Amino acid sequence: MMSRIGRVASLVLFVLAWAVEPAMGQPPVAPGRPRADEPGVAVPGKVSGPVKVTEVEVEPLGPTSATLVVASEGPLAYPESFSLPDPPRVVIDIPNAVHAIRTPIQLAKGGPVVQVRSSQYREQPVGIVRLVVDLSTPLPYRLEVVGGRVKVLIGEAAGQVEEIPALAKAPAGEAPRPTQILEEQPEEVKPPAPGEGQVAKIDFQPLKDRSRVVISTRGKVSYKVSEIADPPRVVVDISGASIAPEARRSLDVRQLPGVVNRIRSAQRPKGMVRVVAELKQRSSYQVAQTPEAITLDLQGQEVAALEAPPKPALGAPSEALEMAEIPAPIPPPGPPAAIAPPGPGRLSLDFKDADIGNILRILSEVGGVNIVAAGEEVKGKVTLRLINVDWKQALEVILKVNKLDSTERDNIILVASEATIQRERAAKEEAELRARRKVVEQVQLEPLVSKILPVNYSKAEDLQKHLDRLKTPARTDVSIVVDSRTNSLIINDVPAAIERMESLLKDLDKPTPQVLIEARLVEATRTFSQSLGITWGGASRAARLGSTTTGTIFGTGFETPVPGGPINATPLLPISNTGPVPLFVNFPAVGTAPAALGFVFGQGNRFVLGAQLSAAENEGTVKTLSAPKVATLDNQEAEIKQGTQVPFTTIDASGRTVVSFIDAFIRLKVTPHITADRRVSMRVEAERSFPGARIEFVGGFAFPINTRKATTNVLVTNGGTIVIAGLLQTTESEAEDRVPFLWRVPVLGYLFKRHSIGPNERVELLIFITPTILEETKLL
Repeated sequence: MMSRIGRVASLVLFVLAWAVEPAMGQPPVAPGRPRADEPGVAVPGKVSGPVKVTEVEVEPLGPTSATLVVASEGPLAYPESFSLPDPPRVVIDIPNAVHAIRTPIQLAKGGPVVQVRSSQYREQPVGIVRLVVDLSTPLPYRLEVVGGRVKVLIGEAAGQVEEIPALAKAPAGEAPRPTQILEEQPEEVKPPAPGEGQVAKIDFQPLKDRSRVVISTRGKVSYKVSEIADPPRVVVDISGASIAPEARRSLDVRQLPGVVNRIRSAQRPKGMVRVVAELKQRSSYQVAQTPEAITLDLQGQEVAALEAPPKPALGAPSEALEMAEIPAPIPPPGPPAAIAPPGPGRLSLDFKDADIGNILRILSEVGGVNIVAAGEEVKGKVTLRLINVDWKQALEVILKVNKLDSTERDNIILVASEATIQRERAAKEEAELRARRKVVEQVQLEPLVSKILPVNYSKAEDLQKHLDRLKTPARTDVSIVVDSRTNSLIINDVPAAIERMESLLKDLDKPTPQVLIEARLVEATRTFSQSLGITWGGASRAARLGSTTTGTIFGTGFETPVPGGPINATPLLPISNTGPVPLFVNFPAVGTAPAALGFVFGQGNRFVLGAQLSAAENEGTVKTLSAPKVATLDNQEAEIKQGTQVPFTTIDASGRTVVSFIDAFIRLKVTPHITADRRVSMRVEAERSFPGARIEFVGGFAFPINTRKATTNVLVTNGGTIVIAGLLQTTESEAEDRVPFLWRVPVLGYLFKRHSIGPNERVELLIFITPTILEETKLL
């Protein structure tokens, strides 16, 4: 019974083991990857060794379409791929593979594929076969793995595949489709807009203790740095820039020393360029910016990484190379911000635990100087963030916080500890002091010589104070004596000091330039006067009819009177004789030979009346011109004066009347200065004084003196002319002579008055000044 039960149990266990064995042999399905039980999908989980790639078949489907099929001796793993725009090509890396293609890859005419190159890209730790497909023009592509073979669909054969976000998942209950990797096509490269920056070149430099990525830039750009934990990457986003075609490439540097596998770059929307450094392991990084480049330094030592999810088994499909989408970055300490580009001689530094020697090398490159660090004294780490600072200021701060100092010798900056620099400075000062003492000792033992230095154009006394500063300071027996008669300097000093004095005297004792001042003084006088007057008188007699007795005489007969004189009586009436009769109204016009109109009328022999109207008007213009010239030295005042003397009387102590004189003149003072650009700056003072109306007083007379003055500073070209005007004098007068009371009678009042205007006088002074620099050749 027990043996029967044992046989049944063994049978059940065998059936269960047979049923479970296929499930245990199937590898886990990665999210987004095709399942092994789907048709046309290889099962890489059981691959025991590298697979040989034996052949590549190319089938053109048209001018812009083709397919490539990669054949092998076993199922191939999912490859990695990327495209390059210049020249257009697609690069495919097949992992866990061995290059076994023995014959050249044949190409048919008429397709977009120009050439297919294959090689063993890497052998350890995992073999990689690289295929490079050269295209005639940039085209989209996608990859498929069918029956263990890799198929590349190019151009129209790739179809229109919508971009799928990297983290998108298939809907619940729907089986995922076979993995299709559509490499993102770079955005079209356009020339930079005016004022926009540009990424010109991307280089990789493997250094001794770090890996350096140099992003050469043009114009003003800003950057932002992010770090990706898994897989390890450092992303540099450059804002306000476009990428040059020659810089748009992928650099595979995994064979070079350092922590960088590959460097990718792409043009992003909205004027941003993204540069991605794919790392072998997480590493600390430092970023520095200069006007010409952004430098990313990645340290060689490994940094403790965050816990990452387990990697897929060998041969599992690798993730697509997404240039458009990058997983959420792990920001470095402190939120990264856009950094404005520094100007010439300025830089931005963002370091954490950076070696101070590396910082000094960056400062040396930016400042264009040589910096030498003093061995073991200059070491340590520094953490800093400096934005757009001068390199000298950055050097000073970094040295101060690290208790270091610097000294400069012939464009070489020596950096050492503060104690070393202090000893260096003390030794240098001591050496200089010893050298000075040695020179002083030599000078004190040197014999004195005497020499006479004549002075030609200056005063020897004025130059003595300048030469005193050049005397040998270490000796008290040296001297400089002035000989005023010959205008010379007698110097007693060592030969070297006398030579210095001669050189200075030669530079100072030069002829002072002269300026010729030409002045034209124009005085314009305009006068005007007008006068209107009347003269009249009469005579009459009264007598009885037939009587011979003379009656009262009111007047006599007369001829046309002379203006201003009496009416002369003539025996026009039958009377014996009458003398001259004074005029009743005698207001003739004032002037020389005025115009006159006279008339006489009477009645029989009873009376006679005579009258004369006269008028005069005068207008004149007088111009007085003088043109004096005077030459003067630079910065010396020149004076031009002309005028007359006006008399006036005074009474002395003894009571006698004394006649004195005072000047009435036109005076011009000019102080010229020759500027460095051969123009003339002048201070001008113009003054005019003239006598006023005569004043009578008991015991004498006097004339008041009126004065007009103008002062100015002007700048004139050599030979130019300036004008000073406005020294103006105006005199206006109006007078009326009349008979009291009678002149008020309407209309008839004009017979009893005289009206005069003037003389009015207007005097204006114009001064024209022309400075001319007298060259030495004109003075010879």
